[in-house]
Amino acid sequence: MLDYYAPAGKGRSPVILVLPVSGGDYELERHFAKYFARHGLAALIVHREKEAPGPARLEDFDPSLRRSVFDHQRVLDWVETRPELDAERIGVFGVSLGGIKGALLVALDDRVRAAVLGLAGSDLPFILTHTTERSIKRQREAVLRERQWSPEHLQKELRQVIACDPAYYADYTDPRKVLLVLAGCDSVVPFKKGWELRAKMDRPETILVPAGHYSALVFIPYI
Repeated sequence: MLDYYAPAGKGRSPVILVLPVSGGDYELERHFAKYFARHGLAALIVHREKEAPGPARLEDFDPSLRRSVFDHQRVLDWVETRPELDAERIGVFGVSLGGIKGALLVALDDRVRAAVLGLAGSDLPFILTHTTERSIKRQREAVLRERQWSPEHLQKELRQVIACDPAYYADYTDPRKVLLVLAGCDSVVPFKKGWELRAKMDRPETILVPAGHYSALVFIPYI
């Protein structure tokens, strides 16, 4: 499912895919989509995958990311069929989980000509093992308690099951296509993993903000 924000005016419009954060009601995504549309860019908010009933499992993270890449590519296929949209000028905008998905898409699909990725990182086993994000932290603690694992053992197990990781695909990214926005005090997607993603992408243009993951919201007007 997607929401389509059409810009005013005639002619073929460039397109921005807006990839959502992991939760919420798409308020942040709508804010940026409206901004893009006001400035002559068609914006598509690609809705996140609906969660299955019951508790989420960390092991589901990899197949969920794989499906999201395929879903986003199907949206690109749809864009190519629309006469009012310019499939030669497609960009991606994503924050947090949306930024991680955007890092995969810009590496794996040449139709993406530019990407702005906020608060993203690579090495998902490390991120899932160390993130302070509350919902993932609860899942992690339940897994450690149920399976009597240490955090180190959990990270090792996740390395066995997660292959859809920006760490493995960043080398395929043209750094000229990418703008990164990283928060120096981020503990949800730990800053050092965002900096590692930057290095793996061959140092694209990067904005550093003196904030944490959520307090980076104060920089939205600047971004």
